Amino acid sequence: MDRRANRRTAGRVRTGVILVDTSGLLAALFPDQTHHQECATVLAGDGPFVLSPFVLAELDHLVGCFAGFDARQALLEEVVAGAYDLAPYDATDVAEAASIGSQYEDLDVGLADASIVVLARRSGTIDLLSLDQRHFRVLKGPDDRPFRILPFDA
Repeated sequence: MDRRANRRTAGRVRTGVILVDTSGLLAALFPDQTHHQECATVLAGDGPFVLSPFVLAELDHLVGCFAGFDARQALLEEVVAGAYDLAPYDATDVAEAASIGSQYEDLDVGLADASIVVLARRSGTIDLLSLDQRHFRVLKGPDDRPFRILPFDA
């Protein structure tokens, strides 16, 4: 699961902030998942790769369900070691995410996905590692720009 060495390869061009959704990281971590290789390739780049704390909570739960305690601990150790940047999130951000959820009520956008939109607007990035095209083809990033959903839009 350790990918820190991969993203620090000498000579790579820094690509800018890439937000990470639950589905994209799960696919990258588990070889039996659809689009595993494509997602792993995205994570082999330089990043930085930014996680919402709500995405991390989803990942913690799902990795534990799929692969058990040791895999869950390994993921958390990677976050602690800096493989992913854990974004700060406060009550104002939660309020903005709730507003996004209300705006897209018909899509049933949850807190984790809405939190990614908040982080995109904050950072100015539209780059997102995700397999969730249903939501992120409709949700808008900063300045109402569409997301560049990786690996599909690479």
